[in-house]
Amino acid sequence: MAASDAARNIATAMALKEEGNSHFKAGDYQQAIVAYHQIFMYVHGFSEGSTGAAAMPGQTTQPVSPATMAQIKELKLVHFNNLAMCHMKLG
Repeated sequence: MAASDAARNIATAMALKEEGNSHFKAGDYQQAIVAYHQIFMYVHGFSEGSTGAAAMPGQTTQPVSPATMAQIKELKLVHFNNLAMCHMKLG
């Protein structure tokens, strides 16, 4: 289940990245911030681990493959860097 959740969330986060990039290029930094911020909400809550293992009681993340986790880490980096750039443009 986590793998399909992760794939769906990654696809949504990639679309938000493109949306944010479009707003940024147009100089609409507020709307870019909105899109970039949402990226984190879609890629948060996953961790690298065995996707076939049963969840441990109290576990707060869903395990995903190392390749999927690499995509998630890249999107988190995009989130932080692009938000910073927007705030610099507005500041």
